[in-house]
Amino acid sequence: MIKNSIASKLENMPTGHFDRIMSVRLPLHNKQHVFLLSICVPTLQADPAEKYKFYTNLCRLTQKVPADDKIIILGDFNARVGGVTSIEAMLMRTQLRWAGHVSRMEDHHLPKIVLYGELVIGCCERGAPKRRYKDSLKQYLSLGHIDCHQWSILAFNLDSWRHTIHDAAASFGNTHRVSLEEK
Repeated sequence: MIKNSIASKLENMPTGHFDRIMSVRLPLHNKQHVFLLSICVPTLQADPAEKYKFYTNLCRLTQKVPADDKIIILGDFNARVGGVTSIEAMLMRTQLRWAGHVSRMEDHHLPKIVLYGELVIGCCERGAPKRRYKDSLKQYLSLGHIDCHQWSILAFNLDSWRHTIHDAAASFGNTHRVSLEEK
């Protein structure tokens, strides 16, 4: 239930997604927003297909959130410690797959121009720089133990790239799961 004082400030009312996900987009200051997700994660005993469907839906939903929005996911994540791929590993695999796709494009395609382009004129804003796609790509490459300077050569062979990103995401997921269990 939402209090009337809060409800009047909402641009959209909370929305239910699938069976286990609910979201609301809240305005902050300076035209910024926070995207709240309330989730109910399937338990470890749930059918693997149900777990896969849940995490796939969650991943797709988070990818639709505007890039400037802050995302906060509320819920019980204990259920994912097990044989299920973590949401971070799924995001890593998706981003690396897209980067490989873009690197195989012909040079005149806009996504490749933007990915490999550099700022020729202009200046950066003061303060901490905003995180760019390249920054998160480099982070995922290093977390997956993929050479940042050779990744586009690896991505040229589609089958090899798929195998590489699958192994990188699995390795990251296992490392992440072990670190969570140690806590």
